[in-house]
Amino acid sequence: MKIAKADIKQMIKSFAMTTGFLALLTALNYLLDKIVDYRALGMIYLIGITTASLYLKNYNIIFATFLGAICWNLLFIPPRFTFAIHAPEDWTILILYLVAGLVIGTLLKRLKLKEIVLMSERNRATQLYNITKALSLAEDLSSLNTIIRSEINKIFNCPSCLLLHEVVGHDFHPSKMRRIGDFIPQAMDEDLIIQSVVRKLRPAGKFTDEFSHSRALFVPLVAEKKIIGILILDLNAQRNFSIDHWPILDAISKQLSTGLLRERLEIELRGKMINEESERIYKTLLNSVSHEMRTPLSAIMGFSSALLDKDLTSDPERIKAIAEEISHGVERLDYVVQNLLDMSRLESGNLKLKLDYADVVETLNTAVRKVKKHHGEKNVLIKAEADLPLVYVDYFLIEQTFENIIRNAFIYTAPETSLEIEVEKEEHYINVNILDHGPGIIVKNPDDIFKKFYRGNPKEAGGLGLGLSICKSILELHNGFISVENVIPSGARFTLKIPRELDREAYQS
Repeated sequence: MKIAKADIKQMIKSFAMTTGFLALLTALNYLLDKIVDYRALGMIYLIGITTASLYLKNYNIIFATFLGAICWNLLFIPPRFTFAIHAPEDWTILILYLVAGLVIGTLLKRLKLKEIVLMSERNRATQLYNITKALSLAEDLSSLNTIIRSEINKIFNCPSCLLLHEVVGHDFHPSKMRRIGDFIPQAMDEDLIIQSVVRKLRPAGKFTDEFSHSRALFVPLVAEKKIIGILILDLNAQRNFSIDHWPILDAISKQLSTGLLRERLEIELRGKMINEESERIYKTLLNSVSHEMRTPLSAIMGFSSALLDKDLTSDPERIKAIAEEISHGVERLDYVVQNLLDMSRLESGNLKLKLDYADVVETLNTAVRKVKKHHGEKNVLIKAEADLPLVYVDYFLIEQTFENIIRNAFIYTAPETSLEIEVEKEEHYINVNILDHGPGIIVKNPDDIFKKFYRGNPKEAGGLGLGLSICKSILELHNGFISVENVIPSGARFTLKIPRELDREAYQS
């Protein structure tokens, strides 16, 4: 009943506006009556009514045409102030006026409606383009959800949220759901609506045939013939939801389904890659550790057994040699275990820097002496700029970094080649360049050697392939950098950039 009253009020208002417009035309004709022939005044009515027909409803066009004819006949066609028409040509003109007014007014109205439809289609195409463009920029589920909610709010002016499965990669089930997005009150029968949507794969809720009493509209998100989520729109305050909105909503749901499927596939792919990488690292670690531990353990066991030989008691030189071999085996085991522990602490974030001022050249000399003790003599030349400042670092970790790189140079280059180390200062960094004259980095991408468990030639060098990875992590922990490059004609140059001064408060907190 309220709707009928509103329609009646609108109709009365429309007729009143049409009558007022004709009154203005009549007043204009009164002003022109003495200088313009009465037949021309009819054309003024016709022009005014056909122009107004662009904004009038169909019944108003008919009303305006006949009302204009009555005003023209009564007020201007002789004899005036009567409905009588004596001249046959006036009857002809009046009839032509009625036909022209109705035909032209109706055609113009149709053109206006087509223009509105075309504008609506263009706006819809623009909206769909904007949605597609925005969704293509979404990097993850969070940004995808934000974009969709923003576009829905622009088009439908309502809150929205996504209903997704808790565990990505499993089939959608109403019992394992999570909401992301705007808050929308849950109705008592929401579970039934969701079950209907999941079962029938079609929308339910407000403005549909099923559960039309609901305040929200539930739209299934389907990909690969499976439901992967539900888009919920709170249309409780929406009154002008029309049939034109359904194509836009359908396009949004398809785009969103594609985005969610892409996100799911990416997560599954990342999980698969992580599992494969974990399995690879596990196998590499197992093989490396078993090899690196078995060799020194076998040596320790063999030489320990030899010490039990009674004949050795009279040969101090052999006892000394055996003791050195055992010591070497223990140190090798300690190096393997220490590398594993260091990598574990670095990756867990539990390693805290113990900062103090240190001399870079002195630290390099200490590292060189330690390497020479276990790997033989090699000519090492250290060239340093004058007046080098002290650096505020963790001395033992930086020494370990130098030691690992120098040890690699000793292992991978011939004994007769030299090792050149240059130390120079910049505004914010101390640069340490370590140049060897070996075969260089024989890989396509030299930075690969900083990856965990990478070994150039494990049969010759041994090791776990963690040393350089630890160096990179230690320098990054100091806000420093490490890089490597091949040099001509042969050799490799490691460049270490150590900050001259760290933020004490940040590192001591």
